[in-house]
Amino acid sequence: MAVKSMIRTDATSTGAQRYKVWLVTGIVAVAGCGREQTDPRRVAVHGSVSFENRPVAKGMINFKPGPGAWGPTAGTVVADGQYRIPRAKGPVIGNYDVVLKIQRPGSLEVDTPPSRLGRATTNLATFIVNVELVDEENVIDFQLPPH
Repeated sequence: MAVKSMIRTDATSTGAQRYKVWLVTGIVAVAGCGREQTDPRRVAVHGSVSFENRPVAKGMINFKPGPGAWGPTAGTVVADGQYRIPRAKGPVIGNYDVVLKIQRPGSLEVDTPPSRLGRATTNLATFIVNVELVDEENVIDFQLPPH
């Protein structure tokens, strides 16, 4: 990490004074780089999503920190009844509200033209399910009831 000194030295400063300024600046820069990583440990999560006992063709899944929890939100698409969030982009260990937005079977395609979007959105179903993520493989399958 490079830090530029904001301290101005004039022509009358001695070399020792300039050395002290750069020494202090260097110590501050090194101290900032040596901080321990405090980011929470992310976990991978994957599984299946079914609606009315059939795999969901298209949808979205988002893991949002639940009541009393903290951490990043993580999400991905559901395609052909499957979803997968890799560890690098995953949520952290803890309590999550999982928001699933799925396209009901037989509804308009997700890439419907904007002029027909109003009809398409009425064919989306939203579900919220609470889950607990742990520090191991998280395979979570969702069997969503008729909505």
